[in-house]
Amino acid sequence: MQNKHFIPIRIRSGGHNYEGYSTGNQVVVIDISKINNACINYIENTVTVGGGINNSKLYNYISK
Repeated sequence: MQNKHFIPIRIRSGGHNYEGYSTGNQVVVIDISKINNACINYIENTVTVGGGINNSKLYNYISK
């Protein structure tokens, strides 16, 4: 993804990045790791999670 100044953008969420997409040279890195909340809606039987949540935190939260 590029912006109007042709600077590549990478998103980092704080967990593992198996293919190295959240790093690079001369790129803008947007860190979303603090967007790591989760909310269970028992009426609709859904879970809404932030983009920065890691799997272990999510698994611990929904298993309770």
